[in-house]
Amino acid sequence: MGQLAHFDDRHSYKLESSSLGIIQTALVDAVTPLSTTIDALMARIALCERGQGASEKVMAVKAAIDVLRSDVDQLKSTDMSMIFRMVEIPDVPYMPPATTGDEVRFEEKVDPESEAETDGDILEASLVDTPLADPSATTVPSEVTPSTVTQVQIDAPGTDAQRDGATV
Repeated sequence: MGQLAHFDDRHSYKLESSSLGIIQTALVDAVTPLSTTIDALMARIALCERGQGASEKVMAVKAAIDVLRSDVDQLKSTDMSMIFRMVEIPDVPYMPPATTGDEVRFEEKVDPESEAETDGDILEASLVDTPLADPSATTVPSEVTPSTVTQVQIDAPGTDAQRDGATV
């Protein structure tokens, strides 16, 4: 039992660390194009400043881009484990091993007559609700035996069934 709990702990740790890595990668992938765009805008502003000189509008755009760049840098450096807090799993009380031997379980105490009647009722209701392939065909009444186990054989699609030695 201890090995199973240890395996579960290791499995959940691996799952958590891999999902955090996936989220971190997705975040970096989404933010990197923004960083590239910001760098391109800063290069354009630098060219504009050289040609026209520093104006109030250019300085305002430059300040806004600096704020945007710091936001992008903050997103890139976000530690995903800080966002998702650890969830404590309460200790499960001790469960005794499965019973063996002469003990009878509750599920095994079923009245065979009521089970047979239930199976018969279900089969009769099923036959009443099932339409016939040829409604004008003559049917031969049959007796339903509740305790009979039936099996249905169905050919799997894509297999070749043989009839009289020929492949259908």
